[in-house]
Parts: sequence; C-alpha cells; structure tokens
Amino acid sequence: RVVGDTMEPVDLSGLDTYSGYLSGNVLRCFKPNDGYYDVDLSTRQEVKLADARMENSSCQMLLPNCIVESTLFYPISPEARTEGMIHALYVFDGENWHDVELPEELKNARKSEFILVQAVTSDSILFLHSDASGRVFYRIDLNAKQWKLELVNPQ
Repeated sequence: RVVGDTMEPVDLSGLDTYSGYLSGNVLRCFKPNDGYYDVDLSTRQEVKLADARMENSSCQMLLPNCIVESTLFYPISPEARTEGMIHALYVFDGENWHDVELPEELKNARKSEFILVQAVTSDSILFLHSDASGRVFYRIDLNAKQWKLELVNPQ
C-alpha cells in the first residue's frame, strides 16, 4: 500500500485476496459459496458481513460502495458453471443490493463467455464481454430507475 510517498508491504499470506479491498488494516474479501468477510490483518480475525448472493458466483469489489457479484466473471465462475444455467448479476451500492437485468445473450452465456468490470464512473459501471467472436462493452446506468446491463454501441 502507499503510505505518504512510499510503498509499504502488506502481509496477505494465506488469505484469499481475489477481488479483495484493502482499507487501513482490514481486508474485505469474498469467499465463493459463502460470503463477504472483513479480515483484521494484525490478528487475522475474520468477521462475516453477509452471505453470498448466489451459488457458484464470484465478485469484483471495486470500492466499498461498489461491489459486483455474478456467475459471469472470469476466471472463477466458468469452473463452476453447468450447461444451460441462467446467469445473474447483483451490485451493492454501499446500502442496498440491486438485481441487474441481463440481456438474453448473457443470461444464457456459455462456459467460454465472461465479463469483467473495466471502469466505475460517477454514473455507470462499464464491463467488457468476451467470447469466441470477440469483445464488446456493456454498461449499467447507475442513474436509471431499474439497473440493467446494456450493450454500448461503438461509434
């Protein structure tokens, strides 16, 4: 981590840090098929904050008030997918979970397809979708009444 104008090492050995969020001496992390935890790095004490929203999902913890959980993330979720499963995506805004409406092509995504968060802005979350045919971008408009993942048309 950065302290002042220098880099300081943080001992995260033995911890599952995929998509973790470090704040001070606390690592917030996600355990698939279990839930969200805060880990005190000085004592290694874990406190469970909430259950996972769905089975076989993974998470991208972007900010304390922007956590995205889905069965569509790479590299974790393809390993746990079953053929024909219906995918889902949820976003935590710091206070509430939002069920994000997915387009049909992502609800029914194959094992070889995945999404990754590319950016968080003041009004949206931008995702990259990748499959055998290439890459496209999707967006959640955070100002919309109902959150949905919508294709971003290239210009």
